[in-house]
Amino acid sequence: MMITMAIKEKEKSLIERLTQLRKEKKLSFDDISQKGMIPAALVEQIEKGNVSPSIGALKKITKALEIPLSEFFQQAGLSEKDVAGLESSHKAVLIRSDKRRCLDVKGSKAVIQYLTPTEVERNLELLWQEVEPKASGGDWLTHEGEECCLVVSGSVRLYIEDEVYNLQKGDSLWFKTNQRHKWDNPSDEPAILIWAITPPYHGNV
Repeated sequence: MMITMAIKEKEKSLIERLTQLRKEKKLSFDDISQKGMIPAALVEQIEKGNVSPSIGALKKITKALEIPLSEFFQQAGLSEKDVAGLESSHKAVLIRSDKRRCLDVKGSKAVIQYLTPTEVERNLELLWQEVEPKASGGDWLTHEGEECCLVVSGSVRLYIEDEVYNLQKGDSLWFKTNQRHKWDNPSDEPAILIWAITPPYHGNV
């Protein structure tokens, strides 16, 4: 992500104030997670400076710290102009292949990584999924929105209501997600998939 040095300095000021407040209130990352409804791992990464905090993430963290967002910005020495600069810095986010965040899906035998930033308010979610042979996605899912699955390598079988679709390398399938859907890999070979989901099913943070 291309951010000017000035913005980086403002982010540093924010992060230092966040850490100070959290320690003053003797709150753990898990405490912030529960109170603010934000992943504990994300809060930790923000404090370490590995992730740039979005306004949305800061709202949740300051809620957990029981301090108004505007007051927090003032304490961190940021003006309205500085805040606007932080917001605009998230117009483009670069994620290196070795820096992807993993998505932990209970019971899944697949490695799932975010291709889109989790700390930015967005309307699209892209996932990279590595599927073991004979693995499945578990129970049926139904939610509002749309999805598209692209098979990068191997093969996968998708179930949409009563229809079954067998996808090979290079194939893609788009569908409305208000229909029951699930997937499996019946072959003896691993598969790699890319999922596009809108709105984000796993949420913004």
